[in-house]
Amino acid sequence: MYLNKPMKKPKHRKTVAYLTLVHLLFLSCQPSFQENVVLWEAVYPVTTAYSSPRTIDLNKDGILDIVVGTGSGEWIYTDVGVLALDGKTGKRLWHQPARNQVVGSAIFYDITGDGVPEVFIGGRSAELKAINGATGELIWEFLQTDDAHVPKNLGWFNFTTPQLIPDQNADGYKDLLIANGGDATLRADNPNRPVGKLLIISSKDKKIIAQADMPDGKETYLSPLIFDVEKDNPTIIFGTGGETIAGHLYKTTLKDLLNNDISKAEVLFKTNQKGVIAPPVLVDITQDGVLDIVQNLVEGKTIAIDGKTNQLLWQVSLEGTEAYNQPAVGFFNEDDIPDFFINFSIGTWPSFKNIIKTAVIDGKTGKFIYQVDLQGNGFSFTSPLSIDLNNDGFSEVLLTFNQQNEENLPVTKLVCIEVKNQQTIPLDLLKGTNWASTPWVGDMDNNGKTDIIYLAGAVEKEHDPESAFYSIPLRFNIRRVELSHLKPENILWGSYMGRQYNGIFKEKRKINQ
Repeated sequence: MYLNKPMKKPKHRKTVAYLTLVHLLFLSCQPSFQENVVLWEAVYPVTTAYSSPRTIDLNKDGILDIVVGTGSGEWIYTDVGVLALDGKTGKRLWHQPARNQVVGSAIFYDITGDGVPEVFIGGRSAELKAINGATGELIWEFLQTDDAHVPKNLGWFNFTTPQLIPDQNADGYKDLLIANGGDATLRADNPNRPVGKLLIISSKDKKIIAQADMPDGKETYLSPLIFDVEKDNPTIIFGTGGETIAGHLYKTTLKDLLNNDISKAEVLFKTNQKGVIAPPVLVDITQDGVLDIVQNLVEGKTIAIDGKTNQLLWQVSLEGTEAYNQPAVGFFNEDDIPDFFINFSIGTWPSFKNIIKTAVIDGKTGKFIYQVDLQGNGFSFTSPLSIDLNNDGFSEVLLTFNQQNEENLPVTKLVCIEVKNQQTIPLDLLKGTNWASTPWVGDMDNNGKTDIIYLAGAVEKEHDPESAFYSIPLRFNIRRVELSHLKPENILWGSYMGRQYNGIFKEKRKINQ
Protein backbone atom coordinates (compact mmCIF):
# COMPACT_ATOMS: atom_id res chain seq x y z
CA MET A 1 0.00 0.00 0.00
CA TYR A 2 1.25 3.46 -0.85
CA LEU A 3 2.28 5.53 2.14
CA ASN A 4 2.61 9.30 1.88
CA LYS A 5 5.51 9.47 4.28
CA PRO A 6 6.50 12.88 5.66
CA MET A 7 10.05 13.97 4.97
CA LYS A 8 12.28 14.18 7.99
CA LYS A 9 13.99 17.51 8.22
CA PRO A 10 17.68 16.91 7.41
CA LYS A 11 20.05 17.98 10.14
CA HIS A 12 22.48 19.55 7.71
CA ARG A 13 20.04 21.02 5.21
CA LYS A 14 20.78 24.55 4.22
CA THR A 15 19.51 26.80 1.51
CA VAL A 16 21.93 29.54 0.67
CA ALA A 17 20.36 32.65 -0.79
CA TYR A 18 22.88 35.27 -1.62
CA LEU A 19 23.99 37.80 -4.17
CA THR A 20 27.39 37.30 -5.69
CA LEU A 21 29.02 38.87 -8.69
CA VAL A 22 30.48 36.29 -11.04
CA HIS A 23 32.87 37.99 -13.44
CA LEU A 24 32.81 36.26 -16.79
CA LEU A 25 35.00 37.21 -19.70
CA PHE A 26 33.16 36.03 -22.79
CA LEU A 27 36.00 36.76 -25.24
CA SER A 28 34.41 36.88 -28.67
CA CYS A 29 31.07 35.84 -27.23
CA GLN A 30 30.85 39.31 -25.66
CA PRO A 31 32.34 42.57 -26.77
CA SER A 32 33.33 43.57 -23.24
CA PHE A 33 33.78 42.44 -19.66
CA GLN A 34 30.47 41.42 -18.10
CA GLU A 35 29.13 40.98 -14.60
CA ASN A 36 26.47 38.34 -13.97
CA VAL A 37 24.63 37.63 -10.77
CA VAL A 38 24.19 34.38 -8.89
CA LEU A 39 20.79 35.08 -7.37
CA TRP A 40 20.81 31.97 -5.21
CA GLU A 41 22.28 28.54 -4.74
CA ALA A 42 20.42 25.83 -2.85
CA VAL A 43 21.88 22.63 -1.42
CA TYR A 44 19.69 19.56 -0.87
CA PRO A 45 21.27 16.56 0.89
CA VAL A 46 20.71 12.82 0.48
CA THR A 47 19.18 13.17 -2.96
CA THR A 48 20.15 14.04 -6.50
CA ALA A 49 18.39 14.94 -9.74
CA TYR A 50 18.26 12.91 -12.93
CA SER A 51 15.54 14.86 -14.72
CA SER A 52 15.74 18.31 -16.29
CA PRO A 53 14.34 21.35 -14.44
CA ARG A 54 11.15 22.89 -15.74
CA THR A 55 9.42 26.06 -14.63
CA ILE A 56 5.92 27.21 -13.72
CA ASP A 57 4.55 29.74 -11.21
CA LEU A 58 3.24 27.57 -8.36
CA ASN A 59 2.92 30.13 -5.55
CA LYS A 60 1.40 32.97 -7.60
CA ASP A 61 4.16 35.47 -6.85
CA GLY A 62 4.76 36.27 -10.51
CA ILE A 63 8.11 34.43 -10.56
CA LEU A 64 8.52 31.06 -12.22
CA ASP A 65 9.21 28.20 -9.81
CA ILE A 66 11.18 25.04 -10.54
CA VAL A 67 10.09 21.40 -10.61
CA VAL A 68 12.63 18.61 -10.97
CA GLY A 69 12.52 14.84 -10.60
CA THR A 70 14.90 13.58 -7.93
CA GLY A 71 15.79 10.35 -6.16
CA SER A 72 18.20 8.23 -4.19
CA GLY A 73 20.08 5.20 -5.52
CA GLU A 74 18.35 3.04 -8.09
CA TRP A 75 15.60 0.80 -6.60
CA ILE A 76 15.71 2.74 -3.30
CA TYR A 77 12.64 4.45 -1.82
CA THR A 78 13.15 8.13 -1.13
CA ASP A 79 11.13 10.82 0.61
CA VAL A 80 12.21 13.27 -2.06
CA GLY A 81 11.27 11.94 -5.49
CA VAL A 82 9.81 15.14 -6.93
CA LEU A 83 10.94 18.55 -5.70
CA ALA A 84 9.41 22.00 -6.25
CA LEU A 85 11.57 25.03 -5.50
CA ASP A 86 10.69 28.68 -5.07
CA GLY A 87 12.16 30.42 -8.10
CA LYS A 88 12.82 33.58 -6.09
CA THR A 89 14.82 32.01 -3.24
CA GLY A 90 15.58 28.37 -4.09
CA LYS A 91 13.75 27.21 -0.95
CA ARG A 92 11.63 24.08 -1.08
CA LEU A 93 7.94 24.65 -1.77
CA TRP A 94 6.98 20.98 -1.52
CA HIS A 95 8.18 17.46 -2.29
CA GLN A 96 6.71 14.06 -3.09
CA PRO A 97 8.26 10.64 -2.31
CA ALA A 98 9.11 7.98 -4.90
CA ARG A 99 9.97 4.28 -4.88
CA ASN A 100 12.70 4.79 -7.51
CA GLN A 101 14.42 7.59 -9.36
CA VAL A 102 12.11 10.07 -11.08
CA VAL A 103 14.06 10.57 -14.30
CA GLY A 104 11.34 12.10 -16.48
CA SER A 105 10.73 15.82 -16.78
CA ALA A 106 7.53 17.53 -15.71
CA ILE A 107 4.64 18.91 -17.71
CA PHE A 108 1.99 21.21 -16.27
CA TYR A 109 -1.80 21.33 -16.58
CA ASP A 110 -4.58 22.49 -14.23
CA ILE A 111 -7.09 19.75 -13.40
CA THR A 112 -8.22 21.14 -10.03
CA GLY A 113 -9.55 24.46 -11.27
CA ASP A 114 -7.57 26.57 -8.80
CA GLY A 115 -5.61 28.41 -11.49
CA VAL A 116 -2.32 26.70 -10.61
CA PRO A 117 -1.24 23.94 -13.01
CA GLU A 118 -0.68 20.46 -11.63
CA VAL A 119 2.60 18.59 -12.12
CA PHE A 120 2.67 15.38 -14.17
CA ILE A 121 5.96 13.51 -14.02
CA GLY A 122 7.23 9.94 -14.41
CA GLY A 123 10.27 7.76 -13.93
CA ARG A 124 11.66 4.34 -13.12
CA SER A 125 9.58 1.47 -11.72
CA ALA A 126 6.39 2.83 -13.31
CA GLU A 127 6.50 6.06 -11.34
CA LEU A 128 3.87 8.38 -12.77
CA LYS A 129 2.25 11.01 -10.57
CA ALA A 130 -0.19 13.87 -10.78
CA ILE A 131 0.70 16.35 -8.04
CA ASN A 132 -1.28 19.39 -6.93
CA GLY A 133 0.90 22.28 -8.08
CA ALA A 134 -0.17 24.65 -5.33
CA THR A 135 0.05 22.30 -2.32
CA GLY A 136 2.27 19.40 -3.38
CA GLU A 137 -0.43 16.90 -2.42
CA LEU A 138 -0.69 13.71 -4.44
CA ILE A 139 -3.76 13.65 -6.70
CA TRP A 140 -3.07 10.25 -8.24
CA GLU A 141 -0.26 7.84 -9.00
CA PHE A 142 -0.30 5.14 -11.62
CA LEU A 143 0.66 2.32 -9.22
CA GLN A 144 0.42 2.40 -5.44
CA THR A 145 3.41 0.66 -3.88
CA ASP A 146 6.64 1.59 -2.13
CA ASP A 147 8.45 -1.47 -3.50
CA ALA A 148 10.44 -0.58 -6.63
CA HIS A 149 10.36 -4.19 -7.88
CA VAL A 150 6.59 -4.70 -7.75
CA PRO A 151 5.80 -2.87 -11.03
CA LYS A 152 8.01 -5.22 -13.05
CA ASN A 153 5.99 -8.19 -11.82
CA LEU A 154 2.87 -6.42 -13.07
CA GLY A 155 4.39 -5.76 -16.49
CA TRP A 156 5.16 -2.07 -15.97
CA PHE A 157 8.57 -0.45 -16.31
CA ASN A 158 9.88 3.11 -16.82
CA PHE A 159 7.55 5.96 -17.73
CA THR A 160 8.97 8.58 -20.06
CA THR A 161 8.24 12.32 -20.21
CA PRO A 162 4.56 12.83 -21.19
CA GLN A 163 2.94 15.16 -23.69
CA LEU A 164 -0.47 16.79 -23.39
CA ILE A 165 -2.95 15.90 -26.13
CA PRO A 166 -6.56 17.00 -26.78
CA ASP A 167 -9.30 15.44 -24.64
CA GLN A 168 -9.91 11.85 -25.79
CA ASN A 169 -12.42 10.55 -23.24
CA ALA A 170 -14.85 13.50 -23.23
CA ASP A 171 -14.27 14.44 -19.60
CA GLY A 172 -13.33 18.02 -20.47
CA TYR A 173 -9.61 17.65 -19.75
CA LYS A 174 -6.58 17.15 -21.93
CA ASP A 175 -4.96 13.74 -21.69
CA LEU A 176 -1.42 12.35 -21.58
CA LEU A 177 0.57 10.68 -24.34
CA ILE A 178 3.40 8.64 -22.83
CA ALA A 179 5.53 5.53 -23.29
CA ASN A 180 6.43 2.78 -20.83
CA GLY A 181 9.29 0.31 -21.14
CA GLY A 182 12.84 -0.72 -20.27
CA ASP A 183 13.78 -3.37 -17.68
CA ALA A 184 16.90 -2.13 -15.89
CA THR A 185 17.31 -5.42 -14.01
CA LEU A 186 18.42 -7.25 -17.17
CA ARG A 187 22.07 -7.59 -18.17
CA ALA A 188 23.25 -5.51 -21.09
CA ASP A 189 23.93 -8.66 -23.14
CA ASN A 190 20.41 -10.06 -22.61
CA PRO A 191 18.44 -9.59 -25.86
CA ASN A 192 15.15 -10.77 -24.33
CA ARG A 193 13.55 -7.50 -23.29
CA PRO A 194 9.93 -6.78 -22.38
CA VAL A 195 7.92 -5.11 -25.12
CA GLY A 196 7.43 -1.39 -24.65
CA LYS A 197 4.03 0.32 -24.74
CA LEU A 198 2.63 3.54 -26.12
CA LEU A 199 -0.27 4.84 -24.04
CA ILE A 200 -2.91 7.52 -23.64
CA ILE A 201 -3.76 8.12 -19.99
CA SER A 202 -6.48 10.33 -18.56
CA SER A 203 -4.95 13.37 -16.86
CA LYS A 204 -7.93 13.59 -14.52
CA ASP A 205 -8.07 10.07 -13.07
CA LYS A 206 -5.07 8.05 -14.50
CA LYS A 207 -7.33 5.61 -16.40
CA ILE A 208 -5.78 4.05 -19.49
CA ILE A 209 -7.68 5.31 -22.54
CA ALA A 210 -5.58 3.41 -25.07
CA GLN A 211 -2.40 1.34 -25.19
CA ALA A 212 -0.48 -0.54 -27.86
CA ASP A 213 2.71 -2.60 -27.96
CA MET A 214 5.74 -1.49 -29.94
CA PRO A 215 5.37 -2.81 -33.52
CA ASP A 216 8.78 -4.54 -33.53
CA GLY A 217 8.35 -6.14 -30.10
CA LYS A 218 11.29 -4.12 -28.72
CA GLU A 219 11.78 -2.14 -25.56
CA THR A 220 11.30 1.64 -25.55
CA TYR A 221 12.83 4.57 -23.68
CA LEU A 222 12.00 7.42 -26.04
CA SER A 223 9.56 10.10 -24.92
CA PRO A 224 7.00 10.24 -27.77
CA LEU A 225 6.19 13.51 -29.52
CA ILE A 226 2.97 14.62 -31.16
CA PHE A 227 2.36 17.39 -33.68
CA ASP A 228 -0.43 18.78 -35.86
CA VAL A 229 -2.68 18.46 -32.80
CA GLU A 230 -5.07 20.99 -34.31
CA LYS A 231 -5.79 18.59 -37.18
CA ASP A 232 -8.24 15.68 -37.24
CA ASN A 233 -5.59 12.97 -36.90
CA PRO A 234 -2.35 14.20 -35.28
CA THR A 235 0.99 12.51 -35.94
CA ILE A 236 2.96 10.69 -33.22
CA ILE A 237 6.71 10.01 -33.36
CA PHE A 238 8.07 7.21 -31.17
CA GLY A 239 11.06 4.88 -31.08
CA THR A 240 12.43 1.56 -29.84
CA GLY A 241 15.68 -0.11 -28.81
CA GLY A 242 18.20 0.64 -26.09
CA GLU A 243 21.88 0.79 -25.17
CA THR A 244 22.57 -2.65 -26.66
CA ILE A 245 19.35 -3.42 -28.57
CA ALA A 246 18.68 -2.21 -32.13
CA GLY A 247 15.36 -0.56 -32.86
CA HIS A 248 13.31 1.72 -35.07
CA LEU A 249 12.11 5.29 -35.34
CA TYR A 250 8.40 5.26 -36.13
CA LYS A 251 5.54 7.50 -37.20
CA THR A 252 1.92 6.65 -36.36
CA THR A 253 -1.37 8.46 -35.88
CA LEU A 254 -3.48 9.28 -32.88
CA LYS A 255 -6.42 7.39 -34.38
CA ASP A 256 -4.41 4.19 -34.68
CA LEU A 257 -3.28 4.46 -31.07
CA LEU A 258 -6.86 5.06 -29.96
CA ASN A 259 -7.69 1.77 -31.73
CA ASN A 260 -5.00 0.11 -29.57
CA ASP A 261 -3.07 -0.95 -32.67
CA ILE A 262 0.05 0.73 -34.03
CA SER A 263 1.30 -2.32 -35.92
CA LYS A 264 1.02 -0.40 -39.20
CA ALA A 265 3.24 2.44 -37.99
CA GLU A 266 5.57 3.75 -40.69
CA VAL A 267 9.27 2.97 -40.21
CA LEU A 268 11.27 6.16 -40.54
CA PHE A 269 14.64 4.57 -39.78
CA LYS A 270 16.03 1.20 -38.71
CA THR A 271 19.14 1.14 -36.52
CA ASN A 272 21.92 -1.42 -36.73
CA GLN A 273 23.14 -2.31 -33.22
CA LYS A 274 21.70 0.17 -30.74
CA GLY A 275 18.40 1.92 -30.34
CA VAL A 276 16.70 5.28 -30.36
CA ILE A 277 16.48 6.69 -26.84
CA ALA A 278 16.35 10.49 -26.74
CA PRO A 279 13.36 12.25 -28.32
CA PRO A 280 13.87 13.92 -31.70
CA VAL A 281 13.65 17.58 -32.68
CA LEU A 282 10.74 18.49 -34.96
CA VAL A 283 11.74 21.36 -37.26
CA ASP A 284 11.14 22.39 -40.85
CA ILE A 285 14.52 22.19 -42.62
CA THR A 286 13.09 21.56 -46.10
CA GLN A 287 11.15 24.84 -45.98
CA ASP A 288 7.95 23.17 -47.24
CA GLY A 289 5.81 24.02 -44.22
CA VAL A 290 5.96 20.46 -42.81
CA LEU A 291 7.93 19.58 -39.70
CA ASP A 292 10.88 17.29 -40.36
CA ILE A 293 12.44 14.90 -37.82
CA VAL A 294 16.04 15.25 -36.63
CA GLN A 295 17.11 12.39 -34.37
CA ASN A 296 20.22 11.39 -32.44
CA LEU A 297 20.82 7.62 -32.42
CA VAL A 298 22.60 5.77 -29.62
CA GLU A 299 25.10 4.42 -32.15
CA GLY A 300 26.68 7.85 -32.58
CA LYS A 301 24.64 9.12 -35.53
CA THR A 302 22.30 11.99 -36.29
CA ILE A 303 19.68 11.61 -39.01
CA ALA A 304 17.18 13.96 -40.66
CA ILE A 305 13.90 12.60 -42.06
CA ASP A 306 11.63 14.52 -44.43
CA GLY A 307 8.33 14.98 -42.61
CA LYS A 308 6.33 14.95 -45.85
CA THR A 309 7.91 12.01 -47.69
CA ASN A 310 9.50 10.03 -44.79
CA GLN A 311 12.72 9.92 -46.83
CA LEU A 312 16.18 10.21 -45.30
CA LEU A 313 17.50 13.72 -45.97
CA TRP A 314 20.97 13.21 -44.52
CA GLN A 315 22.92 11.17 -42.00
CA VAL A 316 26.14 11.95 -40.14
CA SER A 317 28.14 9.95 -37.62
CA LEU A 318 30.88 10.48 -35.06
CA GLU A 319 32.82 7.22 -34.98
CA GLY A 320 33.26 5.46 -31.66
CA THR A 321 30.61 7.49 -29.85
CA GLU A 322 27.18 7.05 -28.28
CA ALA A 323 24.36 9.57 -27.93
CA TYR A 324 21.67 9.68 -25.25
CA ASN A 325 20.56 13.29 -25.71
CA GLN A 326 18.85 15.70 -28.08
CA PRO A 327 20.51 18.05 -30.54
CA ALA A 328 20.28 21.79 -29.95
CA VAL A 329 18.69 23.60 -32.87
CA GLY A 330 19.73 27.12 -33.90
CA PHE A 331 21.24 29.21 -36.70
CA PHE A 332 24.96 28.54 -36.88
CA ASN A 333 25.76 29.60 -40.47
CA GLU A 334 24.73 32.25 -42.99
CA ASP A 335 21.46 30.75 -44.25
CA ASP A 336 18.06 30.82 -42.56
CA ILE A 337 17.63 27.04 -42.37
CA PRO A 338 18.02 25.73 -38.79
CA ASP A 339 21.24 23.87 -37.94
CA PHE A 340 22.09 21.42 -35.15
CA PHE A 341 24.67 21.09 -32.39
CA ILE A 342 25.42 17.60 -31.07
CA ASN A 343 27.56 16.37 -28.17
CA PHE A 344 28.37 12.65 -28.00
CA SER A 345 30.34 10.53 -25.52
CA ILE A 346 33.31 8.46 -26.69
CA GLY A 347 33.05 4.79 -25.71
CA THR A 348 30.32 2.27 -24.98
CA TRP A 349 27.88 2.33 -22.07
CA PRO A 350 28.75 2.35 -19.21
CA SER A 351 32.44 3.08 -19.87
CA PHE A 352 33.27 6.34 -21.60
CA LYS A 353 36.50 8.22 -22.15
CA ASN A 354 37.17 11.64 -20.70
CA ILE A 355 36.50 13.38 -23.99
CA ILE A 356 33.21 14.70 -25.38
CA LYS A 357 32.96 15.04 -29.14
CA THR A 358 30.88 17.96 -30.35
CA ALA A 359 29.89 19.07 -33.83
CA VAL A 360 27.61 21.48 -35.65
CA ILE A 361 25.60 20.09 -38.58
CA ASP A 362 24.38 22.24 -41.47
CA GLY A 363 20.63 21.63 -41.48
CA LYS A 364 20.41 22.09 -45.24
CA THR A 365 23.23 19.79 -46.35
CA GLY A 366 23.97 17.52 -43.39
CA LYS A 367 27.65 18.47 -43.52
CA PHE A 368 29.71 19.40 -40.47
CA ILE A 369 30.20 23.13 -39.98
CA TYR A 370 32.42 22.88 -36.91
CA GLN A 371 33.86 20.18 -34.65
CA VAL A 372 35.66 20.41 -31.33
CA ASP A 373 36.56 17.92 -28.59
CA LEU A 374 35.98 18.90 -24.97
CA GLN A 375 37.93 17.47 -22.05
CA GLY A 376 35.27 15.87 -19.88
CA ASN A 377 34.99 13.35 -17.07
CA GLY A 378 32.83 10.30 -17.73
CA PHE A 379 29.51 10.33 -19.49
CA SER A 380 26.84 12.99 -19.62
CA PHE A 381 23.26 12.62 -20.82
CA THR A 382 22.62 16.37 -20.76
CA SER A 383 21.43 18.03 -23.95
CA PRO A 384 22.82 21.29 -25.37
CA LEU A 385 20.82 24.52 -25.66
CA SER A 386 21.06 27.38 -28.15
CA ILE A 387 20.99 31.14 -27.62
CA ASP A 388 22.09 34.23 -29.51
CA LEU A 389 24.29 35.64 -26.78
CA ASN A 390 25.69 38.67 -28.60
CA ASN A 391 22.65 39.57 -30.71
CA ASP A 392 24.32 39.07 -34.08
CA GLY A 393 21.87 36.53 -35.56
CA PHE A 394 24.28 33.61 -35.09
CA SER A 395 23.53 31.06 -32.38
CA GLU A 396 25.81 30.12 -29.54
CA VAL A 397 25.57 26.88 -27.58
CA LEU A 398 25.01 26.61 -23.85
CA LEU A 399 26.29 23.31 -22.49
CA THR A 400 27.15 21.64 -19.20
CA PHE A 401 29.68 18.83 -18.98
CA ASN A 402 31.67 17.12 -16.26
CA GLN A 403 35.31 17.81 -15.41
CA GLN A 404 37.74 17.54 -12.50
CA ASN A 405 39.22 20.59 -10.83
CA GLU A 406 42.80 21.12 -9.68
CA GLU A 407 42.10 19.01 -6.58
CA ASN A 408 40.78 16.13 -8.73
CA LEU A 409 37.26 16.74 -7.45
CA PRO A 410 34.30 16.55 -9.84
CA VAL A 411 32.74 19.79 -11.06
CA THR A 412 30.01 20.63 -13.54
CA LYS A 413 31.19 23.21 -16.02
CA LEU A 414 28.80 25.58 -17.78
CA VAL A 415 30.23 26.86 -21.06
CA CYS A 416 29.30 28.92 -24.07
CA ILE A 417 30.47 27.57 -27.43
CA GLU A 418 30.56 30.31 -30.03
CA VAL A 419 30.55 28.49 -33.33
CA LYS A 420 31.02 31.54 -35.53
CA ASN A 421 34.43 32.37 -34.07
CA GLN A 422 35.21 28.82 -32.89
CA GLN A 423 35.59 29.66 -29.19
CA THR A 424 34.66 27.73 -26.06
CA ILE A 425 34.15 30.14 -23.19
CA PRO A 426 33.75 29.01 -19.54
CA LEU A 427 30.78 30.69 -17.86
CA ASP A 428 30.36 29.11 -14.42
CA LEU A 429 30.81 25.88 -12.48
CA LEU A 430 29.28 23.92 -9.62
CA LYS A 431 30.85 21.32 -7.36
CA GLY A 432 29.68 17.83 -8.24
CA THR A 433 28.60 16.02 -11.38
CA ASN A 434 25.64 16.56 -13.68
CA TRP A 435 24.63 13.20 -15.16
CA ALA A 436 21.35 13.78 -16.89
CA SER A 437 19.89 17.21 -16.13
CA THR A 438 19.76 19.70 -19.01
CA PRO A 439 19.75 23.34 -17.83
CA TRP A 440 16.79 25.68 -18.25
CA VAL A 441 17.22 29.18 -19.75
CA GLY A 442 14.56 31.90 -19.71
CA ASP A 443 13.22 35.00 -17.94
CA MET A 444 11.88 33.82 -14.58
CA ASP A 445 10.59 37.13 -13.25
CA ASN A 446 9.74 38.96 -16.50
CA ASN A 447 12.37 41.65 -15.88
CA GLY A 448 13.90 41.47 -19.34
CA LYS A 449 16.96 39.60 -18.06
CA THR A 450 17.79 35.97 -18.73
CA ASP A 451 18.14 33.33 -16.01
CA ILE A 452 19.92 29.99 -16.13
CA ILE A 453 18.93 27.13 -13.82
CA TYR A 454 21.40 24.28 -13.63
CA LEU A 455 22.53 21.72 -11.07
CA ALA A 456 25.15 19.18 -10.04
CA GLY A 457 25.24 16.28 -7.59
CA ALA A 458 27.64 14.28 -5.45
CA VAL A 459 27.51 10.56 -4.66
CA GLU A 460 28.92 8.47 -1.85
CA LYS A 461 30.51 5.53 -3.64
CA GLU A 462 29.89 4.53 -7.19
CA HIS A 463 29.25 0.93 -8.19
CA ASP A 464 30.88 1.80 -11.50
CA PRO A 465 33.18 4.82 -11.87
CA GLU A 466 31.28 5.92 -14.97
CA SER A 467 27.76 5.38 -13.66
CA ALA A 468 25.68 7.47 -11.30
CA PHE A 469 22.63 5.27 -11.22
CA TYR A 470 24.06 2.63 -8.87
CA SER A 471 25.33 5.18 -6.36
CA ILE A 472 24.02 6.65 -3.12
CA PRO A 473 23.62 10.42 -3.48
CA LEU A 474 25.03 12.77 -0.89
CA ARG A 475 23.52 16.03 -2.15
CA PHE A 476 22.76 18.15 -5.15
CA ASN A 477 23.37 21.85 -5.67
CA ILE A 478 21.08 23.95 -7.84
CA ARG A 479 21.87 27.50 -8.89
CA ARG A 480 20.05 30.43 -10.50
CA VAL A 481 22.33 32.73 -12.50
CA GLU A 482 21.09 35.94 -14.10
CA LEU A 483 22.68 36.99 -17.39
CA SER A 484 21.74 40.64 -17.59
CA HIS A 485 23.20 41.12 -21.08
CA LEU A 486 21.26 38.29 -22.79
CA LYS A 487 17.82 39.28 -24.05
CA PRO A 488 15.16 36.60 -23.36
CA GLU A 489 13.95 36.88 -26.97
CA ASN A 490 17.39 35.66 -28.07
CA ILE A 491 16.78 32.23 -26.55
CA LEU A 492 16.14 29.72 -29.32
CA TRP A 493 16.25 26.28 -27.69
CA GLY A 494 16.07 27.00 -23.98
CA SER A 495 15.39 23.69 -22.24
CA TYR A 496 15.20 19.95 -22.68
CA MET A 497 12.70 19.32 -25.51
CA GLY A 498 12.59 23.02 -26.32
CA ARG A 499 10.98 26.15 -24.96
CA GLN A 500 7.47 24.63 -25.04
CA TYR A 501 8.67 21.18 -23.82
CA ASN A 502 7.20 19.54 -26.92
CA GLY A 503 10.28 18.99 -29.10
CA ILE A 504 9.06 21.48 -31.73
CA PHE A 505 11.22 24.33 -33.06
CA LYS A 506 9.52 27.15 -34.99
CA GLU A 507 11.81 30.08 -34.22
CA LYS A 508 12.87 32.48 -36.98
CA ARG A 509 16.29 33.96 -37.33
CA LYS A 510 16.67 37.43 -35.81
CA ILE A 511 19.47 39.61 -37.19
CA ASN A 512 20.66 42.96 -35.83
CA GLN A 513 17.80 43.35 -33.40
